[in-house]
Amino acid sequence: MSKHWEHEQVHQDSVVEKTETILIWIKENRQLFFGTLTVVAAAGLIAIVMVSRANSMREAAWDRLFKAQQLTYMGNTEEANKTLDDIITNFSSTPASAHAKNFKAEYLYRQGKYKEAAEAFSVLAQTTNVKDMPVIALLGKAASYQGAGDFEKAIQAYTEAVSKAQDTPLLPFAKLSKAQALSEAGKNAEALADFDQISKQFAETYWGQVAKEKVSPTKPAQAAPAPQTAKAKR
Repeated sequence: MSKHWEHEQVHQDSVVEKTETILIWIKENRQLFFGTLTVVAAAGLIAIVMVSRANSMREAAWDRLFKAQQLTYMGNTEEANKTLDDIITNFSSTPASAHAKNFKAEYLYRQGKYKEAAEAFSVLAQTTNVKDMPVIALLGKAASYQGAGDFEKAIQAYTEAVSKAQDTPLLPFAKLSKAQALSEAGKNAEALADFDQISKQFAETYWGQVAKEKVSPTKPAQAAPAPQTAKAKR
């Protein structure tokens, strides 16, 4: 016999021996074994129910957020705020909760309550882990300071937004907003440098075209000279 055959035989005997040992244990501990299977199956069912419940909660939260937005646009802000607070309190584990906070901060901004809006956006930026929401909140914070005329704080917030937006679709907008704030603050050299960089980095996009216009404004077309009337011959 070859050594390989002997090794395979020993391995098979070992497997058979282990299998028999397991079967004996199951036979002697039948109640415990099937009890364990029941627990595992129940745990799997609970996981399925929890996932289903989480999905239902998310859907319910989004439905409430849509309702709150519609109520706001219709002028029923009292009922809208109640709905938003309900989402924030009772659906805190869903992404809609962060969006509800953002919507409340946006409403403060639209009312001209820039200080309160900046604070609300700032808290949201520090506490949310919803995808892209920290950047959105920082942009809102910066815009609020900008609306209040506090350009230094606006530029700081825009700078932070740009830093966090590196791998998001919000990057060109964040950069352009910061450049605009620099321009409004009278920091024209820095603003032009940023606009130029944006126009090159995002040349094929809307944001790149806007930045390019800031660097090299299109000259208005000159009016065509008025046609001269022919002089009558005498």
